[in-house]
Amino acid sequence: MVIIKSKYYYIKPSDSKNWLIIGSPSNKEVDVEIKILDYLFRCEPKEIEVDGMQIMCSRLCCYTGCYVSMEEIKRAEVLLPKIFPDLQEDAKNLLNINNNQIYLPDDYDREENLYKIRCSPNEWNFNEDDDEEEDDEFSLPPRNHCIFLMKNGLCALHKYYIKYNQNWIKEKFNICTTFPLDLRPQDGTMGFMNEFDDFAFGEVECLSKNRNLKEHLGYPQIIDSMKDVIVDRFGISWWNALNHCAKDFRLGKIDIDYIYSDTNLA
Repeated sequence: MVIIKSKYYYIKPSDSKNWLIIGSPSNKEVDVEIKILDYLFRCEPKEIEVDGMQIMCSRLCCYTGCYVSMEEIKRAEVLLPKIFPDLQEDAKNLLNINNNQIYLPDDYDREENLYKIRCSPNEWNFNEDDDEEEDDEFSLPPRNHCIFLMKNGLCALHKYYIKYNQNWIKEKFNICTTFPLDLRPQDGTMGFMNEFDDFAFGEVECLSKNRNLKEHLGYPQIIDSMKDVIVDRFGISWWNALNHCAKDFRLGKIDIDYIYSDTNLA
């Protein structure tokens, strides 16, 4: 097996040429999707035009409820009375109708052990056994939004954590905190969320495939803009290893074909 070592990191092949195992001097290893090493990203909610309508860009990211753990649901339920005034009227109405239950018990991801947070003004009638979904579910602009998305395009939970000096990186729904990355400390992996750039996300700058546009707008590397989240999940020592590896990758110092030359993936 080919192993490349430097003062700051070591790298070795994964089970796909689209990934690399990156290790720190303390021997902490994380399997990383290679395109993360040179991906420009920054999340700054703002107003954009979609099909002739002015909306907050976060409406495209939060056009549906997200899948979260029961532990996360319980944390949000405790805060609901405190953040309820910040919610949009259609979200308040939906919660009133459903006895303030913030998730859909029947919409359960068995593989991940996650439940779906509600969206308003109307729940989507999606049946995973059906081949087709309602035609207007994926229309632009999206007709629904996460119940926690405020009118100004920001998250009511996030607002609460900031207001009361709580660590939103730990307390907020994991998927919302790490998007568009899929950080899995339990598995030692860091990739992109599957199909995150489909549907509505093609309309936003931050996830655009137009690199020239993002360079023109001064977008930073995702490793830098999401440093705090990555550090929280994997530690500062490993982030330093990732950062140095990414810089060498962008300078052309890492030969992926060579790293995989001693594998059946070569």
